[in-house]
Amino acid sequence: MSLQTPDELKTALRNAVKATEAKPHYFALLLKGSEGLLIVDKRKIPSATVDAAKKKAGSSTVVRGICFGGEDSTVFQTLRSPGGNVASTIKKAAQTQAGLSIKPELRVGAADDGGEDEAETQEAPTSDTSSRPTPTTAPGKGTPGADPDAKAAYDTLLARVQQEVKAAQAAGSTAAAKVAPLL
Repeated sequence: MSLQTPDELKTALRNAVKATEAKPHYFALLLKGSEGLLIVDKRKIPSATVDAAKKKAGSSTVVRGICFGGEDSTVFQTLRSPGGNVASTIKKAAQTQAGLSIKPELRVGAADDGGEDEAETQEAPTSDTSSRPTPTTAPGKGTPGADPDAKAAYDTLLARVQQEVKAAQAAGSTAAAKVAPLL
């Protein structure tokens, strides 16, 4: 998936309003100050797409989660509170990127998808590591270091990947059998 065109985002947002909490759409919001770059899709948004959007937006803060239609709004649900006024940033991004006026409602909670959390909030680690303890594994390996919020996000993602690998193994996937020892 590449970065969305205005028409693709408009269509995705309109479809998200029709989505239900049981079968939601996914979103990623790249924040830079009070501005944001919004991505919405019916499938999970790949990390490569988020990384490309980070570069385009010049952002280091990513808010990920699920979205679906509410009573008279579009619900954007995240695992943890991202802080700030994210709802107004989503509204502004939808208007500027897709020309679509929406009424976003921000919720904090887990997705009801078999116990898996589909939402996450990530912030890029700061470059000042002098006051942090040394991580247990090398930093380039995707470990969160000593930051408790990053560790929680990492643990959540790791648990989700492990569940998906187990499900793939149960389905008889040979690729999953190769990946399982790495986890």
